[in-house]
Amino acid sequence: MLTPELLLTMRRVEFDMEQKAAIKGELERVFGRCITSSRDCIDLSDDIFRKTQKQINPNTLRRIFGLVKAEYPPSQSTLDILSKYCGFYSVEELYTTKQEVNNIDIVQ
Repeated sequence: MLTPELLLTMRRVEFDMEQKAAIKGELERVFGRCITSSRDCIDLSDDIFRKTQKQINPNTLRRIFGLVKAEYPPSQSTLDILSKYCGFYSVEELYTTKQEVNNIDIVQ
């Protein structure tokens, strides 16, 4: 039986460093600037709401961008909203697309 603790651990493994870097990079690309401060997270939260009609708390964005300590990974619904903001159906599509683009760049 999967306990809540085991599920949380599994999600932590799924949201690895490469995926986090891909999401952060794509968020900054779409937003048009680097996220380096709490003010940037507030502005990004506002932009996400304008474009998706979904709210992401600026504190959640601060955790994603490493501005404050994160005890746990972002929820699947948060990742889905961020993916949609970036123009993707899911975080998996975003990550796969970024990997493909990076592989093409390496080959050329």
